[in-house]
Amino acid sequence: MSNTLAPIILFVYNRLWHTQQTLNALMQNELAAESDLIVYSDGGKDTASWEQVNAVREYIGMISGFKSLTLINRDYNFGLADNIISGVTETLSHHGHVIVLEDDIITSRYFLRYMNEALSFYESHDDVMHIGGYVPNIHFEEESHFFLNRTMYCWGWATWRSAWKHFTHDVSQIDAAITSNEIIHEMNLQGCNPGVYEQFLANKAGKIRTWAVFWYLSIFLKNGLCLVPKRSFTHNIGNDSSGVHCGTTTFFDTAVSEYYFNDFNSHIVEDEMCLGLLKKFYRG
Repeated sequence: MSNTLAPIILFVYNRLWHTQQTLNALMQNELAAESDLIVYSDGGKDTASWEQVNAVREYIGMISGFKSLTLINRDYNFGLADNIISGVTETLSHHGHVIVLEDDIITSRYFLRYMNEALSFYESHDDVMHIGGYVPNIHFEEESHFFLNRTMYCWGWATWRSAWKHFTHDVSQIDAAITSNEIIHEMNLQGCNPGVYEQFLANKAGKIRTWAVFWYLSIFLKNGLCLVPKRSFTHNIGNDSSGVHCGTTTFFDTAVSEYYFNDFNSHIVEDEMCLGLLKKFYRG
C-alpha cells in the first residue's frame, strides 16, 4: 500500500439520518483514524432546507475518529452535480488520488483498505481509471474477487488525478464523440442498460443536471476500465425517495461484504464472463 492514504471526500446536503449512518459506518473502517476526511456541505434552497443543512453541519462539527476533519460549507445551493465535480477537482488539485462518498453510502469496515490498496496497485495502469466499491447482487464465479468492466458505479469510489483530468461535463464534447449507433450500443452495456444514453440525453435537453453519467462516458470514450469487486463493499441507503435524483427502489440492494480480499490482477482487459452476467442483470 502507498505510504500516503487517499483523502476521503464526503458530500452531504440535508439528510441528517443518512449522513449519520454513513459516517457511523465509515468510522468503523480499519483506516479511518489514519485518514483525512473532507466534507463538502451544500447550501440550502429555501428556509426549510437551510434548517436541515445546518443540522447536518452541526452534527459533522462534533464527530471524531479521523486523522483530520475539514468541513467546507457552501454559501448557496450548488446542486449535487456541481458540488461533486468542483469538490473532486479541487481536492485532486492538491492530492494525487481521492476516495469519494455521498451521504447515503454504507461502507464495509474494509472499504478504505480496499480503496487504498487498489489505488496503489493500479496507479501505473492508465487504462484503469476508476475503483468502484459497489456491485449489484449477482452471483459471480470467484476465481478472483474482482473484475474490470466499462460500467462505472459511483456508490463509493476512488480515482487518481491522472484519470480525472479526462473528465468532462461538456455536453457538446461528449455529443461530438458519440459518432455512431454502435458507440451508443456499447456504452449501453451492449444494449442492456439503455439508461446510460437516456440519462445523457436528459442532461443534454436540460431536464436534469447530473454528474455520474459524464464520468461514466468520460471513462468509456477514453477506452478506460473500472475495477469492480464481486462482493460489494458498499450499500446505498438513499434509494428511498429522500435524495435529489433517486426514487424508491430495491433493484440495486446488496449485502456489504464482511470479508476482505485483495487478489488484484495486472491483466488489464474487460472480463467477458462478468460482462455477460452484468448484461443479464440489467435485462432483468
